[in-house]
Amino acid sequence: MTQHHILIGPPSSGKTTLAQTLQHHLPPSVVISTDAIRAQLYGDPSIQGQWPEIFAQVQAQCHQAITAGKTLIYDATNAKRPWRFRFLLPFLDTYPDQVWIGWYLTTPLNTCLQWNQERHDRPVPAAILQDLHAALHAFPPEAAEGFATLEPLDPSQIADLDRHLHDILPRLARKITNRRNATQATKHVFHPYSSLLAFERLLYLIRVLLEYPGAGNLRHHQPDVLQQALGATTDLSTLTTDLDELSALLSQQDPLYGDRPALAQNLDWLQRNGFLHSEPCLPPWDLPEQPLPLTPTHGYSEIDRFLRLMGTLRFIAHHPFYGGDGSALEALTQALRDRNILAGSLGSCRDTLRKDIQLILKPYGLLMPQRYKQGYFLGTGIFSQPQLLQLHQLLAGQAKSLADPTVLDLLNTLNDRLKYSKLSPLAPYPVRALYNFTITNQTHLPSDALANTVDRLEQDIEQGHCLELQRFRGVGRHGTESETFFQAWPVQMVFHNIGWYLGYEVASGPDIGLLEFDRLDRVFRGRVVDQYRDRGIQDRACQQLQALFQASGGLFLGKNPHHQRQWLSGKRQQRQAISATLELWFSDRAFRFVSEGDQRFPPDQIQLSPRLPDSARPGHPKLFRLKPTGDPAHPHRCLLTLPYWAWDNVDLKRWIWGFDDGVRVMGPPHWVENFRQRLGAIAALYLPPP
Repeated sequence: MTQHHILIGPPSSGKTTLAQTLQHHLPPSVVISTDAIRAQLYGDPSIQGQWPEIFAQVQAQCHQAITAGKTLIYDATNAKRPWRFRFLLPFLDTYPDQVWIGWYLTTPLNTCLQWNQERHDRPVPAAILQDLHAALHAFPPEAAEGFATLEPLDPSQIADLDRHLHDILPRLARKITNRRNATQATKHVFHPYSSLLAFERLLYLIRVLLEYPGAGNLRHHQPDVLQQALGATTDLSTLTTDLDELSALLSQQDPLYGDRPALAQNLDWLQRNGFLHSEPCLPPWDLPEQPLPLTPTHGYSEIDRFLRLMGTLRFIAHHPFYGGDGSALEALTQALRDRNILAGSLGSCRDTLRKDIQLILKPYGLLMPQRYKQGYFLGTGIFSQPQLLQLHQLLAGQAKSLADPTVLDLLNTLNDRLKYSKLSPLAPYPVRALYNFTITNQTHLPSDALANTVDRLEQDIEQGHCLELQRFRGVGRHGTESETFFQAWPVQMVFHNIGWYLGYEVASGPDIGLLEFDRLDRVFRGRVVDQYRDRGIQDRACQQLQALFQASGGLFLGKNPHHQRQWLSGKRQQRQAISATLELWFSDRAFRFVSEGDQRFPPDQIQLSPRLPDSARPGHPKLFRLKPTGDPAHPHRCLLTLPYWAWDNVDLKRWIWGFDDGVRVMGPPHWVENFRQRLGAIAALYLPPP
């Protein structure tokens, strides 16, 4: 039983010195170094060359050494677990009687960087050294990769490496024998995922399914998402099956994890065990027992531990943000105990769960690295089954009523995924609906209308991209709109009563800085403007747009940017200079409706007389504090402090006119006169002819 040695460590960690010292202690032995092979193939060890060609030489020289009965010392970084798997597993299968010892060099990063600077031959770029050191820290070597034993070693802390090896090498054989005897004597029950590679293939598959909902069918429904995940050089047309697509996604971690036969088996296992569907009654675990694996076992090789971990994963997937008393960890621990996924005292179960999170869920990307204060969730699975169905119904109602193309796309995607998950009821009852709807038939709009390019407009808003816009000829006008092209910063899309509007800030000309709205179907783009502004300015403009809308009683925000800024200043004196107080008197019947809408205007702009005595809503005393009018027909008073342009808002007038003779406009005088003239003009239309 020959012992062979694999060195593991970042560049400049002391591997070559260790290899030479080991060779001195282990005759007959041979050092196989990737640097030496590069020198043989390319004439210079600094030439990286083609790794498949180099690795083929590594394997050939290793086979030659083993068949010659020599001890093998493999000197390479071996910094990533798939690299170690790819080297070691074929030899374990071909030479089952050989023993492999791993030497893990734990040299601190700063020491490696210092030694690297002191190298006169081929110093490694610091960024590469740091990346390889980080890879080892994230997934350090463990015996389950195929090592009979693993020896950590920090050369920076060893004064005499020769003596150190002289002391520990004779003890390795006994250590290996004891470990093997202990494993064979165990009464643990093993399973198909008791080997570390099989276990990791399953975990990374779960991660892909969480990270890319609908994976396996993205090439049809979300090819842009798949292209971004696989890289611009990947030809998606070569992915003809679901397994092809999933294998390509898994191969982004490493091609070793994209093995198609293993992938097919793992998908089948996840399906049979309730991970890929949402039935309320989960099936019992379907996991056959298997003999001890060829490689040493890992922490979840025993069947009970594995099922505990899988049970935790399945529960979080089906119950994201599970709530309860105490912290998120306490609530989840108690829920898992209640379902017999965890057994033991609350404290021991909590410690077990914390260990599973630290060792598996976070390192393998199944949980994000942040602290979970409000509950746990896997990947993007943040909604429970009932919440998803409620979300579907809300989206369906909004898509139908508001004709929002973005919502329609989301709804179609959600429909497909609910269907695949067998979650969607055939005919969900429309418990909620939006009865506001767009009055414009989208199919009859000009192709260049903003309403037909909403996705692009969303990007322009998010990026702060200036646009050149113009209104179509023949569209409805209020008489104040620009007749020519104008530049504007798009700020927000708003659905208001009958359609979608764009809120924007005029970017040039005499009205620069003016905030206003225009309906998306009335406007089209002009030439491209290569001008952007930062997110902070966009956020501030959005807040100002919303504040003016709330203050103005509708979408018309005036036509004077200086006056808008006066109002937005919040300074009382500046506001008073451009505001008027609208006084309305209401009948009992009308005031019941008015007093219920106590959030129609900001609280600092509205005051009301007290609600009727029989009202079940007393209301806030600071809001309902005006004296009644004393008029028997219209005893209730309402005062609205509004910017002067509010009287030209169609929505405000429509609200007042809607109360018929239940309301009287009492001030200011010029608004009263304007109201009288408008009503008189309407009445004149119905006078009998002279």
